[in-house]
Amino acid sequence: MGAVDVEMLALALEGLSLVSSGAVADGMRRLDAAAAAAVGGEMTDADSIETVCCLLIDACKRVRDLDRAQEWCLRVREIAERFGDRQMFAVCRTHYADILLTQGDFARAEAELEAAIGELGALRPGKDADALVRLAELRRRQGRPAEAEDLLARAHDHQLHALVAGLLALDRGDTAEAAAAAARFLRRIGAGDRFERVAGLELLVRASVARGDLDRAREAAAALDAAAALVGTAPLRAAALLAWGRIAAAEGETAAAAAFLEDAADLSAAVGARYDAALARLELAACLHAAGEEERARSAGRAAREALRSLGAAAPAEAGAGPLSPREREVVRLLARGRSNGEIAAELVLSVRTVERHVANAYAKIGVSGRTARAAATAWAHAHGIA
Repeated sequence: MGAVDVEMLALALEGLSLVSSGAVADGMRRLDAAAAAAVGGEMTDADSIETVCCLLIDACKRVRDLDRAQEWCLRVREIAERFGDRQMFAVCRTHYADILLTQGDFARAEAELEAAIGELGALRPGKDADALVRLAELRRRQGRPAEAEDLLARAHDHQLHALVAGLLALDRGDTAEAAAAAARFLRRIGAGDRFERVAGLELLVRASVARGDLDRAREAAAALDAAAALVGTAPLRAAALLAWGRIAAAEGETAAAAAFLEDAADLSAAVGARYDAALARLELAACLHAAGEEERARSAGRAAREALRSLGAAAPAEAGAGPLSPREREVVRLLARGRSNGEIAAELVLSVRTVERHVANAYAKIGVSGRTARAAATAWAHAHGIA
């Protein structure tokens, strides 16, 4: 390894550190300079060239500049082919699969992840954890939680383990475990990495809203706002809007919630994040329904479910809407539409006492209680597509 290789590696590492701490412009300038040296012939060591490029890709992913991250992934693939080094692309392959996963290209993401697991696993035990944990998330999105759990168990020490475990807990209605997992993830990342925290903050908003802890949800949403303000990329702005939409829906502010959710869906769709756009539209449909805008609600819901089907993804309710019985689900659905216990009893031809029992059982299973229980159950129903 020559002196230029060492110098550019140090420059790229410094750049990533600056980006992570929030000094995005300064960090990206260093990463761009190092990457230019890597692809411009100034660097000669193949591993160093790959590392510099992967550090730039990592930075782009953190700020959710997906187009640029994808461009550099493909460039690393070309470099690997030029050097005749099949394993050079193995590490960056997981980055590329991550982008494909965000875009909703599940088939190609799966192929890249399985290839990475094979290549990295052959290097040394545990090297494939990056790919395993991402394949677990893919299986979760496909509505295959048992397979996701099995894959996750093989990557127990990976920093994303808590995140995916929390998402799986949220899918099955265990809001307490989801909130705890989000907290674990954020503790492990630490306060200094502004952008790696984003995924944990997104999970924390969802879990906190579902539990009725709206103060905690607002705190996490404000942190998402701050991250989005640093770079202004569409995916980060969409994440912040989606968070505020979920909070507004839980507060019963349906007009504000619908505006937030619609903008989040449009921003996600504009950058090709089809899975995120579909989930935002699914929540928009529930919000519009609660507001009595039936035609818009049907249109948004239909578009969301068709998009999820086309991606091979499970809608939240299909992935597992918690341990509620069919009757409890029906009661929660009506509750989320603003019906009183008496109105639910009349609509379902039940006694009010029976409805109260179903409500109490549903609250216990969802994990909500106290004065915010109804708002939390409403948010849970929206998140699981049964409102």
